[in-house]
Amino acid sequence: MLRKAHARNTAKGLLKQLGIQKAPVNLDRIINKLSTTNLKQLQGLNIEVVRQDFQGDLKDVSAILIKEKRKAVIAVNADHTDTRQRFSIAHELGHLILHSNTENLKIEKQFFTRSDSVRSLDELEANEFAAELLMPEELIINDFFKKVIEDEDSVISVLAKKYKVSEAALTYRLINLNLLEP
Repeated sequence: MLRKAHARNTAKGLLKQLGIQKAPVNLDRIINKLSTTNLKQLQGLNIEVVRQDFQGDLKDVSAILIKEKRKAVIAVNADHTDTRQRFSIAHELGHLILHSNTENLKIEKQFFTRSDSVRSLDELEANEFAAELLMPEELIINDFFKKVIEDEDSVISVLAKKYKVSEAALTYRLINLNLLEP
């Protein structure tokens, strides 16, 4: 639980430092500004996102992060939906920020899932970071209560579109924030 809280707080701090206060969160802006933040491990780091067709054994992989020296590449599966790609990019940024203690970060394959098969604390932490980055707690709570009052039946679809996330990711986030029952 402590690591998940650390991941959420790191994402909150990053959003605050970059002055991001509305949805949808602009990932390109975050990536462009990361090398100028006070995060020591990212200073001067060149981060590139590429969308690729993953083949063979990589077909079901959401994203791959490779970091060597002062360059990091996040390769995202071009066959996945835009919302999944956004979450995958945010997840890999979580790894880069939270787990980038060495000069060379190993190749990391990320499967976005909420099933019991995701057992690695690093993976859970990166998911927590991504959820907070794309669906900031304060914003999502305020928007949720506004939309529930307007139209309770469409709250999930309306907010998912606003935040540019999948309905499944949004639902999971609302459950984790105790706004919906599982």
